[in-house]
Amino acid sequence: MRKKPNYNLIFGCSLTAITVSVIVLGFFWTPFDPDTMSPAEKSIGPCLRHLLGTDNFGRDILSRVMEGAGTTLSIAFFAVSIGATFGTLIGGLTGYFGGVADEIIMRVNDAITAFPSILLALVVVSITDTGRTIIIVVLGILFIPSFARVVRGEFAKQRQMDYVKSLWAFGICE
Repeated sequence: MRKKPNYNLIFGCSLTAITVSVIVLGFFWTPFDPDTMSPAEKSIGPCLRHLLGTDNFGRDILSRVMEGAGTTLSIAFFAVSIGATFGTLIGGLTGYFGGVADEIIMRVNDAITAFPSILLALVVVSITDTGRTIIIVVLGILFIPSFARVVRGEFAKQRQMDYVKSLWAFGICE
């Protein structure tokens, strides 16, 4: 019996491939300079010359989207990488060892999670510098608690499994 194709998966993968292709292309080439203003071409709708039109300063919207999408993708990638790396490390350590350190670290995670992430990021960025690196670090720190909580839960669950208890009984794990 032949399996029916998953059209939602095909559509989603195609859309993702097109988006990533446009982003990668934007790193190397844009149809116009995204920052060049042209008063003669203000607020033009979509046409053959400007596929997405121009804004009220005469800048090409497609070029600006291509450049901005690359910036957004790189910030998101590095911020999630920071959150996943440190969140997995913290969650693994607290889930494995438990105890007082686990309680303290999880309460700090709860405190970070209690604040709205975007508001906290805006406050930190307004107090410090407005660079891309600061934004990446702040967002990365805000992602740590969610990763840490999931990993800690899995470690705590696995500690109670029979195969781990048998390793403790034989003195292999401590």
